[in-house]
Amino acid sequence: MNSYPYQGRNLFEQPERYRYADCSASGYLDGWRTHRIKLVERLNIQAAINVAEHPSDRSAIVASASAFDLYTYLENGLHRYKSGEMSSSQFWEMISPFVKKFEVFKRLYDTYGTDLLKSTGAQPASLACYVLFANCLAEYAERSRSLNALSTLLKLNDTLASVATDQMYSEVAEMLVRCIETELRLVDLIEKHSWDLP
Repeated sequence: MNSYPYQGRNLFEQPERYRYADCSASGYLDGWRTHRIKLVERLNIQAAINVAEHPSDRSAIVASASAFDLYTYLENGLHRYKSGEMSSSQFWEMISPFVKKFEVFKRLYDTYGTDLLKSTGAQPASLACYVLFANCLAEYAERSRSLNALSTLLKLNDTLASVATDQMYSEVAEMLVRCIETELRLVDLIEKHSWDLP
């Protein structure tokens, strides 16, 4: 029996409100790891189905002088960070407002104003946007050894894991697999007391 407690319900619909998970129970870490490995197996099956994403399933809001599309904003920022055009501190400054929003409200929206408040008429972010946000957190946590980013990533991946994998397009499933593999590596480093700056 998997002893991981954050499963069995849709966490987008019934969010967890913990700040830090209670991981003191015997078998907690093994239960978490088993939960993630089984999720990766299901995601790999979904990715193999090769369901293409329809463009309308992503935020398609055209940026204006007063609003921006969160998916495009995160995608561009992650590309700039990985290519070296943006430093770790600049990337964290870019994503940290959305870390706070997710930590407090457990929800992101597809468009935000330049004041970083959700735009009038904004809709809940797509699964693709949440998975992209998880990849931003994973990339930053791995490069910067940020426990802050890893903590939010763990909660976000719990939430993503609570959604049926057949709701994910192949590309999104593959992206989430890469993100969970990073998460597993980082937790292993902490468990082995090897969490030092690269």
